[in-house]
Amino acid sequence: MNAKDFIFHKRKGEALIKPPGSINGNGFVLDTLQDCEVYILDHSSQVQVDDCINCKIFIGPTDGSVFLRDCRDCELCVAARQLRTRDCHGLDMALYCATQPSIETSTRITFSCWRGAYPGLSEHFKRARLDPDRNTWMQVYDFNSKEDLGAVHYQLDESVRPWWIAPPPPASPSLPPPTHQQQQQQPHADGSTSTGSSNTAGVDGGGTSGGGSSGAAGEWAAAPPDCPVAAADGSLFGGGRREPPPPPKSPTGSPLPASLPPSPGRAAAYDEEVELEDEEEEGEEGD
Repeated sequence: MNAKDFIFHKRKGEALIKPPGSINGNGFVLDTLQDCEVYILDHSSQVQVDDCINCKIFIGPTDGSVFLRDCRDCELCVAARQLRTRDCHGLDMALYCATQPSIETSTRITFSCWRGAYPGLSEHFKRARLDPDRNTWMQVYDFNSKEDLGAVHYQLDESVRPWWIAPPPPASPSLPPPTHQQQQQQPHADGSTSTGSSNTAGVDGGGTSGGGSSGAAGEWAAAPPDCPVAAADGSLFGGGRREPPPPPKSPTGSPLPASLPPSPGRAAAYDEEVELEDEEEEGEEGD
C-alpha cells in the first residue's frame, strides 16, 4: 500500500477527489492546502486536517475522529463519530457527529446540520458503523470559557440549507486498497504474514483522482445521490420526512405513559410529611 494514496499535501487551487473504494476504511490526511476543493467520498477510520486555508472540504463517513488543527476560512461538510477542532478560525461546518463535538482555542465556528449527499453514502454510513438517526451536531463542548480568545467561539445555524451534492470523480480505482484489518495479516507464498500489501488503489493521492476504469466513473455518474441523515427540520434528501421515534413500550407491548406515578413509598412519605405539617400548624394555633 502506497502512503501517498492517503494524503493530500501542499496543494493550491486544485480539485482533489478520493472516489468510493479508494480509502476503504483506512485513515486519511489533508495537510497544507489552500484554495482547494476536496471530496473524500469513501468511509475512513480517521481524518486529520491541518493548515488548510480557504478550502471547501467534504468528508464522508468516518468511523473514528475528524481532527482539524490550524485551519481558517473553510467551508466543510463532515460526517464522523467524533469531531475536534484546535486553533481554527472562521469555519462553516455542516456536521454529522455521533458524539459531542468539541472545540478548543477556536473562534467564529458555525455549526449546521449535515446536508451532504452522493451515490452510495448510505452504504458508507453502514460501513463506518454510524447511526444516521444519532446526530448530536448541536451539543458542542467548548474547552474555553466565554471570556477567552476575545471573539465569539461558535454559533449554531438551525436553518435548512441547500443540499451539498458531491460531484462525480473523473475515474474510480479498479481495485480497492486493503482494509485496516487486512493490512495486519498479509500472507506470503511461504505461509508467513506481515503488515502491508501490494494491492494499491490506482489513485494519485497527491492530486485529482486518476487511474482506474472510466466505466466505474460512468456508473457513479448514473447512480442517484442519497443521504440517510435528515436535515435540521427532519426533511430527507429526495423527499419525505423522518418522524420522531415512537414512545417506548412496556414488556407487554403497550406504550409507557409520558410520566410514571410516584412509587408507593414516595407517596406514603409525602402523606406523612403533610400530616406532620398539619399537626404542627394545629399546635401553633392552640398556643
